[in-house]
Amino acid sequence: MKRLVVVFLLLVIAVFYVGCSENYPSDPNIPSANTLEKTYAFFSGTSTTTAWVKDPKIITLPDGRELWRGLIVTTDDVILDEPRVNGEVNWVVNLDAYPDGSDKRWGTGELIIPDMGKWDMTYKGWYIPGEGVTYEVDGQGKGELRGLKAHWTYFVETPGNPFEVTGFIIEK
Repeated sequence: MKRLVVVFLLLVIAVFYVGCSENYPSDPNIPSANTLEKTYAFFSGTSTTTAWVKDPKIITLPDGRELWRGLIVTTDDVILDEPRVNGEVNWVVNLDAYPDGSDKRWGTGELIIPDMGKWDMTYKGWYIPGEGVTYEVDGQGKGELRGLKAHWTYFVETPGNPFEVTGFIIEK
């Protein structure tokens, strides 16, 4: 009986080994590990608010928090080393402002790249007094940018100044 168990275990190991072998023919519909490698295009630049398009609806709560909803602003993102993310962004901003001066932010953005497509963007962000404002943004490409994804980080130490922008496009 012990021999039967040992033979069975060896058979299972052999089948597992052959099934995991790189030489074993694979299903052409399942990408290989090589096709799953990602290629990144990194970028950096600045972003400056150019217009306050629509005032938000502001609700003040009894605890002193302010809830801002539907603020629309436009920024000029100058990304000279990557034309696929260089241009004007329209942002919808929602914000919860706290009595200590900090806040959390979230919303959407749209960056249109003429003759190329656009980025549909979502973000979250925050302001901490003395530390600055940070936004983490994710985008999906449309048009000729379809299939691309990108990530931006916007940071400014003093609100009202241009943001520093860094990020990357996932090309594959």
